[in-house]
Amino acid sequence: MELELKGKNAIISGSSRGIGLAIAKALHKEGCNVIIIDPGYTINGNHDEKNIAENIAEDIRNKYNTETLAITKDVSNETDMQKSIETIMRKFNNIDIVVNNAAILRDGFVFKYSLEDWKKVIDINLTGAFNLINKTSKIMKEQSKKDNNYNH
Repeated sequence: MELELKGKNAIISGSSRGIGLAIAKALHKEGCNVIIIDPGYTINGNHDEKNIAENIAEDIRNKYNTETLAITKDVSNETDMQKSIETIMRKFNNIDIVVNNAAILRDGFVFKYSLEDWKKVIDINLTGAFNLINKTSKIMKEQSKKDNNYNH
């Protein structure tokens, strides 16, 4: 059974570089509309390029002729994620796929970590994943109920 992705809406956090970017491109290639959530942090957690998500979204949109949206907010901020999901829903009306890919790293030795470094890693890697799933799963659950009503 082949999975039909054309016209599906996918949110991918941390999708301006590396694995997230590869996922975004692969989904676009299959016809997905992709929402790139990336505030421009490098893997080291430095705020490198604020508009990288917007540039990537534009490049992909032009190459694959699908819809994109760049969200330049930090996934660890609950209020920003709530507002971002509202923006996504206004543009796309539904969410089909969520990929939690946002992550940062600090030096690998715990004795070199500052408490601030530790908190930032936890905020992005764990709280950010929770925020995105928490906000989108409610919507996807309601969509599933509506879809199942149409199929019966």
